[in-house]
Amino acid sequence: MWSGTANSWVDLSTFLTGSWGYTYAESIWSDGTTIHVVGYGFNNATQRTEALLWTCPVETAITVPLKGYTVNRGARLSGNILSMMFSDPYYLKVASAPGTSYHVAETTVRAKTTVTNPSRLDIRTEARATESNVQTRIALRNLNTNTWDTLLTYWQPTTDTVKVMGNIPNPADYIRQSDGLIRIRIQMIRALTRGPFNKWMDHVEVTVRE
Repeated sequence: MWSGTANSWVDLSTFLTGSWGYTYAESIWSDGTTIHVVGYGFNNATQRTEALLWTCPVETAITVPLKGYTVNRGARLSGNILSMMFSDPYYLKVASAPGTSYHVAETTVRAKTTVTNPSRLDIRTEARATESNVQTRIALRNLNTNTWDTLLTYWQPTTDTVKVMGNIPNPADYIRQSDGLIRIRIQMIRALTRGPFNKWMDHVEVTVRE
């Protein structure tokens, strides 16, 4: 059984007691609180095929509140932390600043969770650039290595675009154990020869599961 990615794969046969020659899952459903999987398998002890039912509780995602942000490169034009809390017509708008090779607009968003050792960490962003040929890089601060780990790099459209980085490996590495701080860096760059641009951040969502 799996959900979305290979990292979520679960071998249901490991939850069976006794000795089984083979097992098959045929159907799955959820009532909102419990996942039910039905199937059958060959019981080596009874030497016959028997019906099987697996159940497990539904994991509930916890939304981590955003606590603040810093414009590392560029200049804030309008908006604030509230502008990034919902997918709506309000944005944190940042004008790019010229560097040696690129125009850059970079923001670090801070969130804090009470779950410091989660089983799962997901990041969702929604953003746009005002010009074409802009590349976006999304990274998390790794507290073990004190480096930024890039989660995703892509060409940023000029319309609102949602990106989901789900089931991030080793989630506890990105949460400060003393206070639950998570730092997400969203950087947009454009070749210096192509001119400046503005970054519009609409939504940053962080969720964890215990």
